[in-house]
Amino acid sequence: MAIECLEGEPPYMNESMLRALFLIASKGCPDLKNPDSMSVEFKDFIKQCTIMDPDERPSTTDLMSHPFFNLAAPTSELIPFVQRTKAETKRDFGFF
Repeated sequence: MAIECLEGEPPYMNESMLRALFLIASKGCPDLKNPDSMSVEFKDFIKQCTIMDPDERPSTTDLMSHPFFNLAAPTSELIPFVQRTKAETKRDFGFF
């Protein structure tokens, strides 16, 4: 999901859904489109999340203490964005 948020589309977007799942399972993470624009912390976080062997991949607890999260803004800064998105969604689609 982090790759999708950054690049605007999921990995293997040009493949069928089943083929994309196969490629992710067999090849792992695709090459990032513009890795030079990403922080060292983000690239390492993606690398850690996409280790193929589950015994070697860090746990979610370990990943939550990854240095990448030290770069994040406090969650309180997200509240206005969530509220605005909910209001716009309600206005545009009539729900929430």
